[in-house]
Amino acid sequence: MRVKGILEELLPKHGRLAPNEFSPSFLSALQRKMKVGGNANATVNRKTEVITAVLNFSVKHRRIPFNPSSGFRKLPRDQDEMLFWARSEAESFLEFTNTKYLVGSPHRWVHGVYLLALNTALRAGEIWGLQPRDLLDDGEMIFIRRQFCRVKHDFGRTKGKKPRHVPCNEVLRKELQSLIKANGVRLDQTIFHGEEGRPVNHDSFGDRRFDKDVRLWGGRRIRFHDLRHTATTLMIGCGIDLKTVKEICGHSDIATTMNYTHVLGENLKNVAKSFSITANSPPKTLTKLRLVGE
Repeated sequence: MRVKGILEELLPKHGRLAPNEFSPSFLSALQRKMKVGGNANATVNRKTEVITAVLNFSVKHRRIPFNPSSGFRKLPRDQDEMLFWARSEAESFLEFTNTKYLVGSPHRWVHGVYLLALNTALRAGEIWGLQPRDLLDDGEMIFIRRQFCRVKHDFGRTKGKKPRHVPCNEVLRKELQSLIKANGVRLDQTIFHGEEGRPVNHDSFGDRRFDKDVRLWGGRRIRFHDLRHTATTLMIGCGIDLKTVKEICGHSDIATTMNYTHVLGENLKNVAKSFSITANSPPKTLTKLRLVGE
């Protein structure tokens, strides 16, 4: 588990510090030190996130009166971290997992996770927090109202802080309904869960399932979160307007959705090949008129 590995790294160095020493200035200094050490912003954020989660847990259980790291800001996401597959790559990967995890097999749900991610652009925590009662209108819409936090191991509000509705196409709807029925999932139980009924541990899934499946598939390697980038990019690429994509993805600001318009470059070029308005008659050559008296 990644959290365990992070704790094993941090405890020898900082385990003896008093809780009140984990101030925003201390964590900011730790950020800079980890960046100098070559860590990507996402890695730095993951490590400091573990520290703040431990402090929040201590406050919740009244072991300390307040969280001394309150006000601390995570690093912005590196621009080069936004990777995505082309449509052909996404379809090829789903074809591979559809064959690997056959219908009726105990691990068919893994294919369902990938199908869900690539068709809805849900965040990982929203996928792990999804329950049968969230499928509305006979499964045509998915109501996103919670996420499962991989650090706190508990349910909470989505990153966007407000519920939203996400469309569910027929193939995805049938897949989810089949999984729910085959596994006897209760209305208030997460669709994807382990043997003990607990939601899937995302770090474990990424290491043991997704990374391995991508490697066996043999295509371009990306992170699980990049499935969200892929779905968002493909939505824009197929012509869905930015405002609609913003609502589906749960972006708090349209500027975030605009980050994905890098896909529009080639599409704009294709417009010239498919869109043209011209006169019905062929063009005429302009000739000089001779005036009377010349």
